[in-house]
Amino acid sequence: MSLRPSTLHQRGFTLMEMLVVITIAGLVTTVLFQSLSQVYGLQDRLGLQLQHSQGGAMQLDWYRQIVQQLQPDVPDSAGRLRGQSREMSALGLDPLSSQPGQPQLMKLRLDVGRKRVRLLWRAGEGREVPLGEWEGLSDAEFVYLDEQGVRHSRWPEPLDTTLNFAAAGTTRPRVQPALPAVVMLHLRDLAGADEWISAVPRSRFEPSRLKQGVGGVL
Repeated sequence: MSLRPSTLHQRGFTLMEMLVVITIAGLVTTVLFQSLSQVYGLQDRLGLQLQHSQGGAMQLDWYRQIVQQLQPDVPDSAGRLRGQSREMSALGLDPLSSQPGQPQLMKLRLDVGRKRVRLLWRAGEGREVPLGEWEGLSDAEFVYLDEQGVRHSRWPEPLDTTLNFAAAGTTRPRVQPALPAVVMLHLRDLAGADEWISAVPRSRFEPSRLKQGVGGVL
């Protein structure tokens, strides 16, 4: 009995089938690359927004820390707080220093430009460094609140425009505290919307009163 070998019929891809497969693979690859490009673009935009948000929060936190660390000084001294609408200087503890325990004269200044505001800071004899920068703003100012919640554009205010000595029943001028109750950073955007950032000095001591108390005057 003779055995007949079986024949295996093998057929490869035709040219048309190969072209179809290559075309489909190319379309899938193109769609994948477009999707990845959109995902990476969205990730970059979200990362940039998150960076700006975190940076803005850090800038405001630095401002609050500096104001919180302001220290009172005796009247007519160089370290006594002198504040105006665009700048203020006072004795304070440097929260950004590696050795923040030594009080020194510090200065905060607002640089208001065209649609831009910068918050600049300097400690001692060091150089002025930017703490924050905001785009799309038309104006910025420091506002000082006293213990009664009254707003002042500078600190201390001239006594003859803020105090009524006759009504207070005294013939001696009442000196304003060395530090205001609150120092607010007022930002205004191009549409006229206002934003207020408040910072409260922690120290409430009055050097002049303390000196009088030690001498038995109070």
